[in-house]
Amino acid sequence: MFQQAFETGIEELATLLDEQPVSMAKVYQVVLKSALQGFATRDGVLLTRKPDGTYLTALGSGALFESIRGRALVRETDRDVFGISLQRMEDVFIYDAADAKIVLAGLHARQN
Repeated sequence: MFQQAFETGIEELATLLDEQPVSMAKVYQVVLKSALQGFATRDGVLLTRKPDGTYLTALGSGALFESIRGRALVRETDRDVFGISLQRMEDVFIYDAADAKIVLAGLHARQN
């Protein structure tokens, strides 16, 4: 399932990149759709970087996205899994957002 979603997403992205100007909103939609299909999930969030170094919830699906929509959640300077991953230019995939480690990191970040 993942491979098929990935291949379909690549084909759709190639078509979008031929358009001038390229619509990043459409690109984000294809990336999100492909990830949701590939990982067989309803919940997903795409973050985009703002000039001030924070990452804003740009697009998403599911209850998690609805609860954080439009908020800046991550900064490159954060010393948590997200900030360190951004500094190292690594991907982050969270399988269970209710995991105690993720919840505690989120609570800690809100307090600072």
